Order: sequence, then structure tokens, then C-alpha cells
Amino acid sequence: MCFNIKRIYVHRSRYDEFVDRFKAAVDEIVVGDGLHPESTIGPLNNRRQWESVRALVAETERQGGNVDVLGRAHSEARWDEGYFMLPSVITGVGQEATVVGCEQFGPTVPVLPFDDEDQAVRMANDTDFGLAASVWSTDVDHALTVGRRIEAGSVFVNSHRVGSSDMTMPFGGMKRSGLGRNHGMWAIDECSELQALSHRPDTSAFPGPPTD
Repeated sequence: MCFNIKRIYVHRSRYDEFVDRFKAAVDEIVVGDGLHPESTIGPLNNRRQWESVRALVAETERQGGNVDVLGRAHSEARWDEGYFMLPSVITGVGQEATVVGCEQFGPTVPVLPFDDEDQAVRMANDTDFGLAASVWSTDVDHALTVGRRIEAGSVFVNSHRVGSSDMTMPFGGMKRSGLGRNHGMWAIDECSELQALSHRPDTSAFPGPPTD
């Protein structure tokens, strides 16, 4: 049910520029107590997930990917008392990499280049999951056209966060993502049991049309 961004595709002509600016932004993240006003992100939820993400990052490095660990720990963070992890940006991996095909549920994200629109759509759809996606472009009409080709229950244009879709719009996933549809009138349907109540009276009381 989480629609955080799991992977990013960027046209090759803008790839290096995007990666540099994205890494600069990620490097501003402060990891610490989630209740501290100076913390950007807190720890992971539990030890099992913390170990899972650490193993995923290590596997990515073994597969030859570039893992740039960025950000900083908050000065007051008791690092050994929580499942803290600095964020990382992954480059130099292909579509077949584990970190690209899975749902990381942790502060690491791969960035991959594409050469044309058809390739980008194929790569975006090459997954068992399809809860939400986003298309970013100065040409909104074109972005909407591309969005219709993406196999996801929600596709946002130039936005990807809580509130990207109106609460009256249906929210749910395709493939192995999501649980039905909620929000708006669809939520009422999902929370209701449909019942058909039928009464078939004695047909002898309602003779049919004359036969002669």
C-alpha cells in the first residue's frame, strides 16, 4: 500500500544533470529521531526491514552498482539504539538488478537512463507491482498521454506524494499492488456487501398472454 518512489527513469540526455542535482538534494537529508524538528527522516520500522535494506544495498554493490551514501546523522541521534540508515542513490545498474525490480521500503533508490519513450514505458511496466507512478514533463498533455500507457492504479503528473490525487478519485493498484479501490464512492463500494433480494411470486396468479 506504499506508493513511495521505488525507481527513477531519466532520459539519457538529462541523466547526468539529474543525478548530480538529485544527489545534492539527498545529501541535505538529516537522519535522526523522527520527532526531532531538525531530522528529515527517522529510523526504519524494525530490525528485519533494516537488515533487508542493508543486504539489498550490499548485493547492489556486489553486482557492480554504484552506491552513493549521502546525508548525515543528526548530532543527537543515538545511532546504536535504533534502525537508522543514511540514504543512498544507486546508479550503474540495469533493469535486471534486484534493487530495481523489488520494493525496497528503505532510503535507497536506483536511477536508470532511457533512450526513448517506448523504452521508458516498457521499463516502467516491467514489474509485478503497479500501485502508483508519476510522469514529469513541461508538456502536460504529452505526460498525460504517456501516463495512460503505464500499468499503475494511479499515475500522477509532475507530483508524487500524499495528496497527489484528489480524495474523490479512486486509489488502488494493478497487478500485485493495493487492496481493491478506496477514496470517493469507490470506498463505499469496497466497504459494503452487495445483496440481491429477490421474490418470485406464484406465476399462476399472473396468467400469461392468450394463446388463441
